[in-house]
Amino acid sequence: MDAKDVFIANHYNKPDSVGYNIRYRNGDINYRKFINTLPHSKELPKIIEVYKKVFRNNRFSCTVNGKEYTQKVINITFNYSNKEYNRITANIYVKFGYRLDELTLQDCVCVKDGELLAIQTDTPTEFPIHKDVLGKYFYYDDGMYKAKNNIKVLHSVGDLRADLYANGFVCDGVKYVRYKRSNGSSRLGKCLFIDENLYRGIFNWSKCGLTIKQGQEIDLPAFESYTALPLSSTIASLYIQPENILLVEDYEDVFTDRVMTTRIDEGVLKTQPEEVEICNSIWDGQSLMDVSLFGEYQHKGFLLLRNRFFKSACFNTNLQQWFADNGITDVSQLNGYTRAKCIQDVKLVTTPSSIKYLKFGTFDAWLDNLDTEFGIVKYEKPTHIMDGKLVQTHYQLLNTLQLSQEDMEEFLKPSKDYLKALKTDETVLRYHIKAQTNNALTGEAIASKNDLVYTLLGINDKFCDTKLYYDTVRETIRSYKNNMKRGHISVAGNYSTLVGNPYEMLLQSIGKFDGTSHLGIGNIHSKRFSYNQKLLGSRSPHCCTGNVWVAYNKECPEIDTYFNFTKEILCINSIGENVLQRLNGCDFDSDSVLITDNPILLKAAIKNYDKWLVPTNMVEAKKIKRHYTVNDLTDLDIKTSENKIGEIINLAQVLTSIMWDNINNGASFESVQPIYTDICQLSVMSNIEIDKAKKEFDVQMAKELERLTTKYLKDENGSKSLPEFMLEVSKQKANHKRHKHCTSQNKTYRCYDTSMDYLEKSVRKRIVGNDKHPMLPLTSFIDFKPHSSHINKEQADEFIYTLRKTQSEINAVWLKEESSNIEKHEQAEQIYQDLLTYVSYKRIGLSTMSYLLHEAEKPTNKDIYRLLIKILFYSLPKDFLYLLRKSKTPVQKLKMCEQGDIEFFGVRFKKA
Repeated sequence: MDAKDVFIANHYNKPDSVGYNIRYRNGDINYRKFINTLPHSKELPKIIEVYKKVFRNNRFSCTVNGKEYTQKVINITFNYSNKEYNRITANIYVKFGYRLDELTLQDCVCVKDGELLAIQTDTPTEFPIHKDVLGKYFYYDDGMYKAKNNIKVLHSVGDLRADLYANGFVCDGVKYVRYKRSNGSSRLGKCLFIDENLYRGIFNWSKCGLTIKQGQEIDLPAFESYTALPLSSTIASLYIQPENILLVEDYEDVFTDRVMTTRIDEGVLKTQPEEVEICNSIWDGQSLMDVSLFGEYQHKGFLLLRNRFFKSACFNTNLQQWFADNGITDVSQLNGYTRAKCIQDVKLVTTPSSIKYLKFGTFDAWLDNLDTEFGIVKYEKPTHIMDGKLVQTHYQLLNTLQLSQEDMEEFLKPSKDYLKALKTDETVLRYHIKAQTNNALTGEAIASKNDLVYTLLGINDKFCDTKLYYDTVRETIRSYKNNMKRGHISVAGNYSTLVGNPYEMLLQSIGKFDGTSHLGIGNIHSKRFSYNQKLLGSRSPHCCTGNVWVAYNKECPEIDTYFNFTKEILCINSIGENVLQRLNGCDFDSDSVLITDNPILLKAAIKNYDKWLVPTNMVEAKKIKRHYTVNDLTDLDIKTSENKIGEIINLAQVLTSIMWDNINNGASFESVQPIYTDICQLSVMSNIEIDKAKKEFDVQMAKELERLTTKYLKDENGSKSLPEFMLEVSKQKANHKRHKHCTSQNKTYRCYDTSMDYLEKSVRKRIVGNDKHPMLPLTSFIDFKPHSSHINKEQADEFIYTLRKTQSEINAVWLKEESSNIEKHEQAEQIYQDLLTYVSYKRIGLSTMSYLLHEAEKPTNKDIYRLLIKILFYSLPKDFLYLLRKSKTPVQKLKMCEQGDIEFFGVRFKKA
């Protein structure tokens, strides 16, 4: 729910005890309003436990149509201000203080005692009211009322946040108060509210024994960030006892390097080349966990664990073997603090960087209050592309490499070959959408929205002559090309989770680490690639050429002996090299990098590698005196929600395009250094924006962005043209017409001599293939003859009417301008699920179902064709698949095979 709607519902002229209403007129709860998810987490069972103690019942949640719902926690967004007249539906405005359901509109208006209380715009009206009654916010034109853009704001978004944080709100008769917000939610301006009766119990648990009183001075950004850690979604749990933990000191490696520094100077960011001291925290956010604690996850290279005031990437280690091999038989030989009495008890080596509690209390106090159950948030996973052999690049990486048009054509050739095969070879399409010909006809309900096509592709080759098949081919190719236009190109590689100097961390645990790197400067260790070769890496956010990373993959027997890493774990060195800043402020609490050996990209990276200094953040967090008060919480969350990360990344790419355009048209590298300096500043700015949920910086980000935007994208004639590829990567909803200089929303675009515009130009070319095909109806390959006497036409007509009504409701949701895309999607999905539930209770005979399939292919039902097929498939899978099963014949599939005669992206296949 949005704060505006909640605030309005709690401030009617005629207040009631209900507050924000979530019920229908008959009193039933409108579950379509429940569009957020409270995932299983470390904290959720505790909330339920507190609920049971307070209310002494088990009604924390209820299950409706197979889904579990609860009213006890509400997610509030802060997207809209409260105005004198607020748009309640698509085109109805209601005066603040009044509720729509108590007003009656006559000829599009509701006027009482000469005061306009509600008005329906953009709808024909017969007898318009006088302009004096319309007031200064509405006018009459062309037979309809229109709204102006000057409706007075009564309460800004900040005002609404201050009010709800201070006073809470009532929803369905229950008082709610501010609860928590995660780092990610805070950057989006969201915050959780909880039933007031549960707040004290869950907040006391969240504090983990800390004494936090109203008004006391505190590191508020850190406290808010760390108390939300247990809310993260978890997939499982494991148990770690206090005596299992060995706490060793973090190690900060200090060295000098010539870099591009960004500092704060009298409130303004200043970037320049400097030789400075770099300080790397080489184990920041990581722990080493003995393989015995991994349990069923022993085959994983790491587990991201969370607990109260604890977050750490715990890497799979043969810790006890390490102790044995080094003669460690007693805890007194360890270099750190532990409660263990015998060496066999030590199973986890960690540092203060993982135990956030140490910012507020002592290690012993944390152990005293420790829950032994740790939540497993995630582990490393291979990509979904060709069994994890491929990874997709992104436009930020490609645009920071100097690729020519010829380089780009060569780089895109494997993708274009694959596109052509998708268009002309049904076995490739089957593979692409993962058709499961052996299991698709089991008659069980199917989850994926694409499983309809998956199943039909696996029945027989006749489906390949249907309109649905060719529509699928066109949509698949269009989607694939659009993905390419955003820089998503498949290459050999993966996303690897970073682990920093783990062997040195083992040495630290027994007091033998002397600050020397075992891997060596410039080296990495990855099982995914052959050793003794250079690899290209990139971590998001990737802003500039100085973020491009080239490292040498080195064999390391010691790492393979004591660590159980998978192909998705990348061991790196940060002793004596500025790799953490090169990777835009990375640490080791589960950060990952894209890693590839693609020769074209690698060659481009190496070509200019030493020409660009690494952007290095020297902006220190500001020590702002904060107190645990409503006012400070409000101020902090308002500032955190004003996030500019998207604007920063996009501007960095525009400036990078300008830089390459200059170089590719004859400018020297020296002459573009001023542009590169500003790009480096943007890189540091992106790092600051990410960190500001847990730290505060004295940086006026909006002003810095405006200064750089004005410097490069504005002149006396207005705005300058942007790179053409920005049309594709931007999230503008409007349809754009392509011209040499196409214009959209007061922005113009042109082709720059830069990698991504080369890509854009190449991808636009048509994929060659047979575009003329027979278009058979779907029913042509269903081997079932319906009996006319068994067809229930009344039921079929009702079915089609219900589908058309549902489609209209879904269309209406997407027309709501006041809702975000995420909210629209959730609301539309709820309507669709309601339809599935409704249909699943209907008994539709095979003859009626076959009749419906024939009716779906009539031109008059074109608007609901896809919906009808999907509903039959998902809600009545056994009966629907019975019709298809009768016509099943063997089909060819594409299988990976090292000796295969078909190759895509360096991976071989054969047909079988």
